[in-house]
Amino acid sequence: MEERGRGREIHETKKGDESMLSWAMEFYFDLRQHRKLCQKKLPQELEGIVTEVSACERDPAAACRRSAVTEELQDEFLKANDYSRDKISFEMMSSGINITATVFFYLMGGLLWMWDVSLFLIKPFGFSEENEIWQSVAFCIV
Repeated sequence: MEERGRGREIHETKKGDESMLSWAMEFYFDLRQHRKLCQKKLPQELEGIVTEVSACERDPAAACRRSAVTEELQDEFLKANDYSRDKISFEMMSSGINITATVFFYLMGGLLWMWDVSLFLIKPFGFSEENEIWQSVAFCIV
């Protein structure tokens, strides 16, 4: 059902270091996919496959089974679409909140605050602010 299979796993492993541009592109793709998943009709390509499978059956009751298979496939298609649509909606909301929090963190001086906290953490061990190596180690821990 999803058009973006392969690249998604790679993107999810480095969620924290996404830029605004990559977020905007992913959001656009998710929005397009969400609109596609709102369709309630079985795609024509899939209907052709169902017809071929049903045509392979050569007994008189094949017509009854064909309609049952089509209805069953339609139900399964709708359930899969609902799940994928909900999943993409959650991903869009989650990534939107994440990028907003990240931007506010940077704009409000979050990195400077973390640098000050790392200095506060190394001072009890006898290091001063001139010892940037240990302050950088503490910054990475924070």
